[in-house]
Amino acid sequence: MSDVRCQKQNGFGGVDAAVFGLAFMLGLFGLLTIISSQSGERGPTMLALLQLRNFLIGLAVLAVAARLDFSFYRRYAAVLAVLSLIPLVLLLFWGVRINGMCGWFRFGGVTLQPSELAKPLYLLALVRIFTGPGSAFRRGGLVVLAALAWLVPVGLQPDMGTAAVYAALAVTVLFLGGIPVRVVGGVLVAAAVAAAGFVLTHPYAMRRLTGFLDPESDPLGSGWHVRQFELAIARGQIFGSKLGNALWSNAYLPLPYNDSAFATLMETLGLAGGTVVVLLFVFLVAVPSRAALIRPLPDDARLFAMGAVALLALQTLVHVSVNLCLLPPTGLTLPLISYGGSSFAGCGLLLGMMLSALKAVSHQAPPDENGTSQPG
Repeated sequence: MSDVRCQKQNGFGGVDAAVFGLAFMLGLFGLLTIISSQSGERGPTMLALLQLRNFLIGLAVLAVAARLDFSFYRRYAAVLAVLSLIPLVLLLFWGVRINGMCGWFRFGGVTLQPSELAKPLYLLALVRIFTGPGSAFRRGGLVVLAALAWLVPVGLQPDMGTAAVYAALAVTVLFLGGIPVRVVGGVLVAAAVAAAGFVLTHPYAMRRLTGFLDPESDPLGSGWHVRQFELAIARGQIFGSKLGNALWSNAYLPLPYNDSAFATLMETLGLAGGTVVVLLFVFLVAVPSRAALIRPLPDDARLFAMGAVALLALQTLVHVSVNLCLLPPTGLTLPLISYGGSSFAGCGLLLGMMLSALKAVSHQAPPDENGTSQPG
């Protein structure tokens, strides 16, 4: 009872409510975006109704994951890691190929993307390894090796956008964990060399890059995505074309309900609506970040919470940057906005586990009269 009372006094209930409320509002914007992207279709509400189901399931996952004590995740981290990794390997043999990528299982009319659900469990595994016994150098090396276990099957799909997020998350754990900047820099250089090698050996990746750098050189091919992003956003102007009038998103924008969700939202609601959504994401990042920095949390809980915030911020930033033509197309979804049950459930699990970490009780005793901490 004293632990629960302490959490309430520290405002953890307020953080829970804020995160849940922000996720709810972003999900509503996602529903609006999907309705807008389908307004020209024969059944304009079908996809929105499916997303409403995903929305409710994702919020339920968030609530349940937040209720579980972080000691549960700590205790079963290895089991959860294996359970998240096995489907990624099985995809290489029994996965369904969509848009050139073998990243889904299909069960009847339902598709499942394991890489989205695996993200929070992958982060948990890295955090538990890094906060385990041994020297910082040894733990950092184990984190890199563990990251490769997930990166290899994801890269073989090939899903290079998600692989880049997984790699960036490993680097984030090393950096937040206190590994020297020069070592983290070395890991970044190795990752950059691997990414360059992939682009040079895969023609479709090279076409994406050249299409981004010079879309006018092939406007109907490699430059198509970039041009449609620009035209859809330009059509939205300040206050948008309004719901039902996002003509460019319905006619030309590739995957307007998923990969191009932010551009669809900008055409529908304009700069004003896009700014509101970005601010909601800023608050969703800032509120738990502040809690993680000021609360007396165990090392693994604090590192997981900060890693979860970094993952959410990174994926949001990449998706928005791609849709604003600041980065080449990657295929990454916009958390809580883009269509997809796996994406929404993965976001719900990530946020729920983050809230659980923020409520973890530190066993570090308060300082004594000499100012030194005593073990709990």
